[in-house]
Amino acid sequence: MTELGEVLMSGDNKQKEAFDRIKKMIGSEKIVISRVPASTKKGFVEFARAEYCDDWGMAFKFLWDYYNSVCPELSLIDMRITALEQKLQQPVQTASTTETRHIRLLNGNNIEVKK
Repeated sequence: MTELGEVLMSGDNKQKEAFDRIKKMIGSEKIVISRVPASTKKGFVEFARAEYCDDWGMAFKFLWDYYNSVCPELSLIDMRITALEQKLQQPVQTASTTETRHIRLLNGNNIEVKK
């Protein structure tokens, strides 16, 4: 039982009833996750303790919501990077840097002028 539950249970029946109503509103879905690296579990527990008063469920919900909001953006960024990579792989068309003009002089000679 959580610390909040223990505090509420130690009081009178009104507190216990309030706690039971809160539990019913939130729901009592359970999740068991195994094979989590120790450092990851430690980091998650510290995060839940600091941000959500040891409420692992709400910490998990926050992380899940954050993940769902970020993933579509990551997909869009990935598509844009792929498009840029494809553009970079195409040969670059350079304009001719030296243009040659032919000029006919009055005496009939032709000369080439490079720009």
